[in-house]
Amino acid sequence: MSVVVERGSARCPHCVAVADYTFVESELDTVRYEVDCHSCGEVYSEVSSLAPAMPTERILPIPPLPPGAPRPSWRRHLATLGRAAGRLRVRVGGMWRVGETSTPSEYGANG
Repeated sequence: MSVVVERGSARCPHCVAVADYTFVESELDTVRYEVDCHSCGEVYSEVSSLAPAMPTERILPIPPLPPGAPRPSWRRHLATLGRAAGRLRVRVGGMWRVGETSTPSEYGANG
């Protein structure tokens, strides 16, 4: 069963004369908009759904992570830094020496 929800005046989409319009609600959750023009005899209608459009859910698979090389431990990093520190050249008393470290008394507390 259809029920008229609203009535009024609107312009005819064909001849732009003043025409009567109605909104008719049906049982199928749809609303029909009708424009009835008395000048040109045009009857224009549109049908709209009252129910919101349901979004379709897409679940995308998460690809597995590629196998990577194992990360070296922090101890290996410290050993590498220690070897590099042993190869540093240090200036002591006007002479360059390889493999010696400076003392805090020579260059201050922050070295």
